[in-house]
Amino acid sequence: MLIKCGTLIDGSGARPVTGGAILVEGTTIAAVGSADQIKAPPDAPVVDLSAYTVIPGMIDCHDHLQFDTGDEEAMSREPLGWLMMRAAKNARKLLRAGITTMRDVGAKGFGDVEIKRAIEAGLVPGPRLLVSGHFVVRTGGHAWYLGEQADGPDGVRAAVRRQVRGGADLVKFMITGGIATRGMDPVGATYGREEIWAAVDEAHREGKKAAAHGYGGPAVLHAVEAGLDSLEHAAMCSTAELEAMANKGTYLVCTYGVMEHVVATPGIPEFFRERRWPGQEQEGAPGAQLRRGQGRPDPDRAGWIWPQTGRAGAEPRVLRLPRRAPAIPLRSEQGEATAGGGWVR
Repeated sequence: MLIKCGTLIDGSGARPVTGGAILVEGTTIAAVGSADQIKAPPDAPVVDLSAYTVIPGMIDCHDHLQFDTGDEEAMSREPLGWLMMRAAKNARKLLRAGITTMRDVGAKGFGDVEIKRAIEAGLVPGPRLLVSGHFVVRTGGHAWYLGEQADGPDGVRAAVRRQVRGGADLVKFMITGGIATRGMDPVGATYGREEIWAAVDEAHREGKKAAAHGYGGPAVLHAVEAGLDSLEHAAMCSTAELEAMANKGTYLVCTYGVMEHVVATPGIPEFFRERRWPGQEQEGAPGAQLRRGQGRPDPDRAGWIWPQTGRAGAEPRVLRLPRRAPAIPLRSEQGEATAGGGWVR
């Protein structure tokens, strides 16, 4: 099959090619480049996308297929079958929006494992999935209603093992409070140092990446020191915490982009809006500067992924802290960059 492209961006960092082409043989991309350099068999079918910009599939590195934007605690009480139907709907929407790989970082009833199986079996259209099963959370911690509650180093290790047994590709745990749970401090540590070290160590012993929900504070430094692979959110991280991540090689999954959409959603709990921008009173903090598109701290050691379409981390590689990448204005056939998928903030 020969795909004719109006403008072709091949993802290698090379300049866009006007009048590009892609040759596909079976399920393999055999050649990419200028149309006059691509030799296709005479009988090859042709897909004419010469009116469009063609890019590689995008990677959504932080999402929850079972959930839409809204009251997440209420949605978590819905029947598992209903959550799975929503996951199938969102998987299809994400794929049609051009996302071909996605990390699902928390689901109910190992539903992410099952939707992954369904996609791989061809029963449901969707992106390739990397899944975490239930995230591990302390008793009564952030989003406890969705995760597996576990306390103490031994309890955390056992919970990590259960996620691996259930089919998780990576392990996620909640080390701070968050936006979507009433009464939680986004930078308050919900696990102690020993529990965090146990979680990271056990995930690595099982050969899995360790991801952590965290907005900032001492728990972030404990996790980075323990060898955490990716930190999710980081909206209130200090410069010292970001520099520690850069020095240790910890990947950042920044999720700022979703918040404007969240607060505009009808029916969203009011306390979500009250916490619209964690750290908004600290206008000199890196999180506030990032929201204005400013990079920090040292451009020679790091770089932001920007704009955030959802979502980047351990398995799919991500830009390090915090240089702003140049933006290329693109538009999909549906006129949007992403679609579907919920968030546990």
